[in-house]
Amino acid sequence: PQEIHDKELAIRKEAEEEVFALKTKLKETEVETSNVVKKLQQTEEVLTSRLEAALSEQERDRIEREAKRSEEQERYQNLEREFETMREKLASLEQERDTLKASITDLEGELKEASDELQHYLTNEISEQATKLAADALRRQIDDM
Repeated sequence: PQEIHDKELAIRKEAEEEVFALKTKLKETEVETSNVVKKLQQTEEVLTSRLEAALSEQERDRIEREAKRSEEQERYQNLEREFETMREKLASLEQERDTLKASITDLEGELKEASDELQHYLTNEISEQATKLAADALRRQIDDM
């Protein structure tokens, strides 16, 4: 029985050494795990910060694009209104041009009529004066005879 007892003691000592080694290993693993957890937390914080910055930049870019699109839309609408105004002004000026052309044609016709009447009047006046001068000249000749 001493032999059994020695064996049991040896087994117990070996078991206690294994337990001590396992406890030491466990503590080392806990420290490593704690370090890994800290590194993971730090990495998570860095990645979260980067993600938030990227999301913020993405939102800022979206807002800038939207503002630019809105400005371009407003500019386009202004150009369309300006174009329509110019088109209306062109139509008005073309109508005015056509009206003036018609007025010019009418005035040219009236001027031709007035010119023809004036020519006829002048011709008649000159003929009357020539006839009068000729008649006066004939009377003088008759009187001189």
